[in-house]
Amino acid sequence: MAGRILVGNLSECVKQSELLELFQQCGPVQSVDLATHPTKGTGKGFAFVELDTTANAERAIAQLEGTVLQGRKITLNLCDSKDDDSFLSRVFKILQAPARQEPRR
Repeated sequence: MAGRILVGNLSECVKQSELLELFQQCGPVQSVDLATHPTKGTGKGFAFVELDTTANAERAIAQLEGTVLQGRKITLNLCDSKDDDSFLSRVFKILQAPARQEPRR
């Protein structure tokens, strides 16, 4: 079963390819979903990285927690249950949605 990790405290300049390269040292990466601003195209400070197994995801957390990437110490949390994964997926979708603009008065 795949292991999904919530990666936090990312610089807005971090690229998917950088996260892929970082996590590949811990096992095969299934996906990297980087949250980005719809209009600016810059990162929102978090991503989801999915490794092939939960064991590899746990190893990645142990090995990479606190790694400094582009001057920021990243945080890692395992999405270890369906409830967590479902909740975090909804948060990701909400944050990916285009920002609503308030009507001018």
